Amino acid sequence: MGSRFLDLALGFVAFAAVLAVVVLTREHQDIRSFTLATYLAFFAAAFYRTKPWREGLWLTVLLVALGGIVPVLTMNRLRIAFTAQSFILSFVLLTICAAVLGTGTRWLNARSGVRRAAALGCLSAIAGIIAVFVVIPRWIESSAYRSVDKEITPFNTETLSGNKLSSEEWKGHVVVLTFWATWCTPCQAELPEIAALQARYHDNPNVLIVALNSGNHGETPEKAQAYLMRKQLMLSSAIDRVGVAPDEDLWGPAAKSLGVTSLPALYVLDRSGRLRVIHLGYDSSEHLADSLSHQIDHLL
Repeated sequence: MGSRFLDLALGFVAFAAVLAVVVLTREHQDIRSFTLATYLAFFAAAFYRTKPWREGLWLTVLLVALGGIVPVLTMNRLRIAFTAQSFILSFVLLTICAAVLGTGTRWLNARSGVRRAAALGCLSAIAGIIAVFVVIPRWIESSAYRSVDKEITPFNTETLSGNKLSSEEWKGHVVVLTFWATWCTPCQAELPEIAALQARYHDNPNVLIVALNSGNHGETPEKAQAYLMRKQLMLSSAIDRVGVAPDEDLWGPAAKSLGVTSLPALYVLDRSGRLRVIHLGYDSSEHLADSLSHQIDHLL
């Protein structure tokens, strides 16, 4: 029983190591660093805990993997972190695969010699690289976008300088609205790509791109403007707080109309004013400016 507890405990230690990587790379918002750390940590944990002559190797795999899966699912249920379902599924699969390959490599090393173990280790490395840098980022990107065709309730916002904006005036344009806040770390990583997207369509009068500050949780036009100037981000900006007191934590009229509940959130309206594309969250592996350009060009 004690050795089984150690299997589970080492899986938890592996997860703690992955969380440390998340904290260190948080500014970059890149799932590739997280998935690579996950793969290496659980491969190493399973390799270390595997005793080739012990019964129940599959139980070792399961317990090591559960050391990471249980805290992730707990944080998901409590809505502390890891809230995307596609992310949860990819983490569970990656953790189990890494534990299986770590166990298999250790077992082959003891039973069949170093050559076969090294061969499996090389194949594991290749499979891990493909999963980390190709499969999972593409999966995350495809799951981030949602195509809809929905009439929205007209709403008013205001620029950071106080001029009124109406969604009714945007008809005839493809409109990209990205909701952000100065306290939102993923938003901070996303905004430079939105600025690059705006520069790309600068000469196209049929496209409007607006960085819409959420206007809640203490956000003000002055704070938003100061942040954009400090980061030297040239963006068409507004704030979503018409009718909302500055000290309230309520969502503004644009967020209520479009159904915003978390940040960052990006919405694309077609030229008739209908909501057509929703993109939630941000990860730099997506190359957002490029993928969003395809969505805009399609609507044009």
